[in-house]
Amino acid sequence: MKIRERIRNKLISRRGETFIEVLVAVLIIAFATLMVAALYSATLDTDSAVQKRDKQYYETLQKVEELDPSVKNSKEVSVTVTDHEVDEQTGEEKAEKDFKLTVDAYTGEGVTAFRAKEGT
Repeated sequence: MKIRERIRNKLISRRGETFIEVLVAVLIIAFATLMVAALYSATLDTDSAVQKRDKQYYETLQKVEELDPSVKNSKEVSVTVTDHEVDEQTGEEKAEKDFKLTVDAYTGEGVTAFRAKEGT
């Protein structure tokens, strides 16, 4: 029996798996493996980008909180804080108190920090 006849018989055979079925299965497995590898690569890229942004954010936040001279847009802001006193037994509000605070707002690269002025 020649090789061509064997391959032809295998392709038209009804018993067992045909050559095409095996080929399709191998292609599906290869495609799935490529997808997993692509997802893993994307995850690594995303993780490194997030770590870089976190580092920049916390460096900027530290500068803002330490009132570093490089921080721009410092301004004085008045803030009203309302305190609600609640009766523990009835759950009803007893009194409401307003506190006015003057704070300095410092902004730098998308981060804002507030610091209460002394004496307020």
